[in-house]
Amino acid sequence: MNTSLNEKTHAVNKVFEAVFDGKMPSRVPILTNIDNAFCLEYAGYSLKKEQYSIEKTPGSH
Repeated sequence: MNTSLNEKTHAVNKVFEAVFDGKMPSRVPILTNIDNAFCLEYAGYSLKKEQYSIEKTPGSH
């Protein structure tokens, strides 16, 4: 496998690992395979209260 590709893969993995570990990433990742419910609960919001809240729905602003 290409060394450059390995380095890029490692760098991207570090960004996502930082996010999931609650650390400050070197940049903000733009794509994750997690849904809004996970994001709300992970951020400390009540899923029951906020899942269908217009204010908490991405793209509603």
